[in-house]
Amino acid sequence: MTLRLYDTATKQSRDFVPLHAGQVSIYHCGLTVQGPPHIGHIRKEVVFDVLRRWFEHEGTEVTLV
Repeated sequence: MTLRLYDTATKQSRDFVPLHAGQVSIYHCGLTVQGPPHIGHIRKEVVFDVLRRWFEHEGTEVTLV
C-alpha cells in the first residue's frame, strides 16, 4: 500500500518516498499549549502515533526525533 501525503509546496497529493529505503524519521515536537486543553492537542498525538504504527506494520524502521 502506498502512503499519499499532501504537499503544501505543490498543492497536490503525492506518494511518500523515504530518503533511505526501509527507514523513516518523524519529527514530532511537543505541545505548544497557550490556553486551555482542547481536542486539537490530542489529535496531533494520535496522528503521529497512527503514522508510526502504520510504518512499523509495513516493516519500516521508525525513528522519532
